[in-house]
Amino acid sequence: GLNNRTPVVVLTANAFAGLKEKYIEEGFADYLTKPIDSKLLEETVMRLLPEEMVITDFGSTAERPDDNGSPHENNAAGTDVNDADHAEDSKEKGGTKMSFADAMRNVAGMDYDATSAQYGGGEDFMRSLLETVVEDGREKIGMMYKYLDAKDY
Repeated sequence: GLNNRTPVVVLTANAFAGLKEKYIEEGFADYLTKPIDSKLLEETVMRLLPEEMVITDFGSTAERPDDNGSPHENNAAGTDVNDADHAEDSKEKGGTKMSFADAMRNVAGMDYDATSAQYGGGEDFMRSLLETVVEDGREKIGMMYKYLDAKDY
């Protein structure tokens, strides 16, 4: 088949001693346990990808991806237009000068820094993740009220 030489990495919550060796013996390329450490995952993927598929010198390419993989764009003055988006985050908002990250660090029950480190996300990624969680939560709350009203427990 086309993928008979594609390396496959086991991603599992099963972290018992000796399992890595078992999976490697069965033909898997590597073994990572959950929760996934984003830096270890990246190192593993970089090690297993063919060298010609890996770009590490972003300075010599026409477009350099930012923290969330989007290319940077420069305006006529040579200034990164994405920097303006991030500068906007720290401007006055609601009478308080606070960045998105600092605001999230003040949310009870949320460990912004650990989540960001776990998923290797920049600020744009973290905003997107939070929006997804909020949207999903609103949908689930609506469903719970619907089923409660219908006495469908």
